[in-house]
Amino acid sequence: MILFKGSNVEWRRVGEKIVITCSTDKPNQSAVYLYKNYHQRQSVFYLLKNEGLHCTVAYKYRVEVTGFNKLRATISNLTVDDTGVFWCQYLRHDGPRNHETENKEGETLLVVNGKYIFILISEIHFVIWSKI
Repeated sequence: MILFKGSNVEWRRVGEKIVITCSTDKPNQSAVYLYKNYHQRQSVFYLLKNEGLHCTVAYKYRVEVTGFNKLRATISNLTVDDTGVFWCQYLRHDGPRNHETENKEGETLLVVNGKYIFILISEIHFVIWSKI
């Protein structure tokens, strides 16, 4: 079950794509991470400003990224397993310490058709249950 608090809900079919936007107005950010949460938090990718994109195995060859402070991440060839809440987090590396910066775009709930039931609780609260 996912409890999602927000208004950005995207519905897709298997095989389609989604564009997730991330942005920050904080200067000197070193990295941006895209995470997904369904049963547990998973890393989708991280992008180091001076080194490039590093995707996890599940998303390798399915993610294209443009920009950095105003990032657009396109995830293609969606599967029902991509259903979940996606969010970005920017980091500024400052010596041995990392400073986390929130993404100004908020979270995106992606529902890929197939095996999930979506229930609207209120304007900003959603619940997803697995049918299986």
